[in-house]
Amino acid sequence: MGSIYDREGNVRTDMSDREVSNKIWKWAIATVVSLFIILPLAVWGFTAAFAPEIGRVNQQFAINNPLNQITQYNHFFDLDAAIKTHQTEIKNGVAQRSAFNQAYPSGTADPTGQITQARLQLSSSITGAANLCTDAVNKYNNDAKTLTKGNFLDKNLPTTEDPTQCEVPAS
Repeated sequence: MGSIYDREGNVRTDMSDREVSNKIWKWAIATVVSLFIILPLAVWGFTAAFAPEIGRVNQQFAINNPLNQITQYNHFFDLDAAIKTHQTEIKNGVAQRSAFNQAYPSGTADPTGQITQARLQLSSSITGAANLCTDAVNKYNNDAKTLTKGNFLDKNLPTTEDPTQCEVPAS
């Protein structure tokens, strides 16, 4: 049961129709199976070979997406506003602490402990605002350095924020 062709290339006539039909089916099945194996492997190999380039192109599309640009601009404005808000909280807290310390200097009688508790609450509020301010400054500076976000820093915003602006003045 060899080829359906003889040595000269003519169709053999000594094969039955059933043998010819079986050969055709075997070839058809082999072709379909090989397509289901070879084609996915070829696609996988292509994507694996070009994955870095495809990733860079997709990254640029995502970065330059108008929705992303608006989001990133807003992100930096929000961080800048948060920093300014925390700076104001620190200044207000320091002013309240100074007024409180003038009204109740150290050594004031405090039989119920309310003065001490109020003094601790003021100090905690100031420290909390300073920590939130430092976190916002660090996030702003880190995001400004990244390729995906730093490109969208508005010209009216600083390129970096100074971390010392969150320090609490000594009282």
